[in-house]
Amino acid sequence: MKFQFMFSALLCTSLSLSGQVQIGAKAFVAPNMTQASSKEYADLYANKLYDISYEKSQPRKGIGLSLYAQSDLLFFMTDALYTNSSRQFALLSTNFQRTSLDPPLKMQAAQNDLRLVVNSGVKLGNIKLGVGPEIALTMNSEEDLSKIEGIEKSDTKYNTGFNFLIGYMVNKHIHVDLRHTYIFQDVSNEYTFQGIPMDMRKNAKYLELSLAAYF
Repeated sequence: MKFQFMFSALLCTSLSLSGQVQIGAKAFVAPNMTQASSKEYADLYANKLYDISYEKSQPRKGIGLSLYAQSDLLFFMTDALYTNSSRQFALLSTNFQRTSLDPPLKMQAAQNDLRLVVNSGVKLGNIKLGVGPEIALTMNSEEDLSKIEGIEKSDTKYNTGFNFLIGYMVNKHIHVDLRHTYIFQDVSNEYTFQGIPMDMRKNAKYLELSLAAYF
């Protein structure tokens, strides 16, 4: 409900702008800033310990459409972006005496999302300062982590997050934006181990650089 309220508030801001409205194309790349994390799980039935690690995420990148509106001091921007990203995990299984039972395994979870991002804020000359929410709707995904016995993947359809933006308008048509994005869900949000959420206690964070051309 709070997330829907933020979208509605920012949409109302856009409708109040009396200046020019433009639509354009945008491309972006966003290196991941999330630190690695690991967690141990005990399988009492198999007398095993599983050390499952989130290692890193590849930079997410994508292209899409952007709508931009401004008045003298305010701006509103909303993006619809086709995005691909991936996360890397590792698994080491041992007995309760910490003796390795199997070679370490490397696993990956990759997905394509449709990101809807809204930013609104103040415009100081050619500088834009804004904030706003985002929602990423999962289009398709591939992963091999759930092939491990005891690990299951739920059908998570979306992730949500929040952005802080600083942008520069090179001219009327070209904008360069830098966004810091914080994702509300854990990096292992859709996975459970023997019915218990994995919860690596790490939320994905990205530093996104984008280039937009408006018409």
